[in-house]
Amino acid sequence: MWNSSLREVLALSPLLPAVKTIDAGLDAFLSVPIENFFSAAVALKSATTEAVGADSCNLVCTPSLATVEKVAGKMALALSVTDPAKLKAFVYQITRSLQSGDNTQLAAVLANGRQFEASLDQGDVRKVTLASIQLLNAAGAPLSESEVAWVKDLAGIS
Repeated sequence: MWNSSLREVLALSPLLPAVKTIDAGLDAFLSVPIENFFSAAVALKSATTEAVGADSCNLVCTPSLATVEKVAGKMALALSVTDPAKLKAFVYQITRSLQSGDNTQLAAVLANGRQFEASLDQGDVRKVTLASIQLLNAAGAPLSESEVAWVKDLAGIS
């Protein structure tokens, strides 16, 4: 019996980084005060409804800039009150999970992401990536220098 349990655990071991990421994400998520969560969720639902009705799409339908800024503000507020230690643990774990994945699968996903990214203003892509790093730092969940370098490389920023 023990051998079969050990085999089951070993069979699941490639999934452990993903499980750890989900666990860390839930810990961070659950540390957000409920009123901040609902405010962000309502804003996101409204933005999604607006995007679905958009007249034109650039690979992905998006709402107006004003709506995007409203959602970003609500989400930034929710992020700002997330437990910093739990947020840092989540960021750390998601980075580890991405780095531990199958490089061929990650390359395929990144190729699709880069195709979409190429349709966007590259200056904006760089600004969003750098702003994300600054937001994590401000929220008390700073990335290490190697993690920042990895994210910048992933986003194609030198």
